[in-house]
Amino acid sequence: LGWCIDTKGRGFSEVLHAHSCKPFGGDVQFSYNSKKRHIRSVEFSDRCLTISSSGYSGPPGLLKCDPNLVSQKFTYDSQRGQFHPFKKPELCLVVASTSRSAGPFMARKLYFEKCEIMEP
Repeated sequence: LGWCIDTKGRGFSEVLHAHSCKPFGGDVQFSYNSKKRHIRSVEFSDRCLTISSSGYSGPPGLLKCDPNLVSQKFTYDSQRGQFHPFKKPELCLVVASTSRSAGPFMARKLYFEKCEIMEP
């Protein structure tokens, strides 16, 4: 099914992780607004992916969208399929390589790290 951004646990949570994409959507649906540079939840439409207050090593959060917060601004490289924090373009939003059980699905950590050079 691939990997999607997801709220941790059932329903709303301010903590995000990666989850195997659910065929029925719900809390694994996010959209990118290139003008506002927001990664916004479809299910919780007033909430945006936010870099953790502890920095880039922690999981991103899902907080109320604020057009003035740099921690909610991202650029998207469509050729490489990568999201970058607006102020740290050398970092990418990544999904960890190890999985854990999440009911009938699987989950992984979601975090930022230095981008690998990938050919488009």
